Amino acid sequence: FVLRREQGRLAEVEAPTRGYVDQFPLLPAWRVGLVYLYCEIGRLDEARKEYKLCPEPGAVLRDWNWPITMALMAEVSWHLDDGPRARELFDLLLPYANRNVIVGAMADFYGSTSRYLGLLSTVLGRWDEAEGHFNDAAEMHRRLSPPWLGWTYYDYADMLLRRNSSGDREKALAMLSQALDIAQRLEMKALLERALALKLKVQGVDLSDIGSSIDTVAREALAEQPDLKSHAAPDGTVTIMFSDIEGSTVLTERLGDQRWMELLREHNAIIREQVKAHSGFEVKSEGDGFMVAFQSARKALACASAIQKALVERNGTVDEPVRVRIGLHAGEVIKEGADFFGRNVIMAARVASQAHGGEILASSVLKALVEGSDVSWGE
Repeated sequence: FVLRREQGRLAEVEAPTRGYVDQFPLLPAWRVGLVYLYCEIGRLDEARKEYKLCPEPGAVLRDWNWPITMALMAEVSWHLDDGPRARELFDLLLPYANRNVIVGAMADFYGSTSRYLGLLSTVLGRWDEAEGHFNDAAEMHRRLSPPWLGWTYYDYADMLLRRNSSGDREKALAMLSQALDIAQRLEMKALLERALALKLKVQGVDLSDIGSSIDTVAREALAEQPDLKSHAAPDGTVTIMFSDIEGSTVLTERLGDQRWMELLREHNAIIREQVKAHSGFEVKSEGDGFMVAFQSARKALACASAIQKALVERNGTVDEPVRVRIGLHAGEVIKEGADFFGRNVIMAARVASQAHGGEILASSVLKALVEGSDVSWGE
């Protein structure tokens, strides 16, 4: 349960968790755990239905299941914005501030109780109390648990954004960056995706309409934020190219792993050959998806064209054609302050996600940069 939570795979343990609920109906920790699972995977209607079957916090037996039951109830209260239960849980947990939630005889460690007090204070709108508890939790987790430190930064940032006082936005963004650093280093996919989504939401961008391999490459690039200063034009702009194979999932299933890997190696070699020939910089690649940076919009467009021509030539000689979609956008990605990197990476990825196989799609910004050249544009 714990590992699947961090991997963003909690849905996989729904059946066994439900099995424990049925097998041990008098142990509330399992039912609350199931509610928490539903909250984490976004099935809030089922979470609310199941939550009605949970006992009131004050009625939970004070055995060694009590700490984890209270902790999971606090998480659920935060997810469902349940003020009445948050008040009761807060009063029950407050005497245990600055202690840690242990499951059974050290079967698992669920972090500082202060983090849960911070979550409950957030639900209740007690901002100063929440800040104090999150600070205490962060201090505890710095010494004991990097994973829970990452979650504490995320929860703390969420509270600051809800409070929205002077300086809260900037502090929240800094904390989300720290959470992303931890998530990236420890491969905590759930935290990575949630912290990245919140950070981009604050910055006015989202990843909801980016597809397939482009999605993966964009997420990883946004999380790592590589330094592109040396790949920028003198005016500080960088042209970004995203590409991937159209219908790669279907291709993989039809060809099987071995043939797909052979095709993928051939595709990747074509991309990299043209990127090198046109002075591009491979920022990130994952499977069949590429993100490439260019100093010049013209070189980026020439590279995209060369890739498509090479693929047309290749497809004419083989049984299994490869159709690649390419998207291009240019913008400032090195200016400090506002997150120009995030905005322009997202725009380039969105453009690529709208392209069809064999097509080069460009933003109006890029089109303007190459105005006056002999490029032929379609609609």
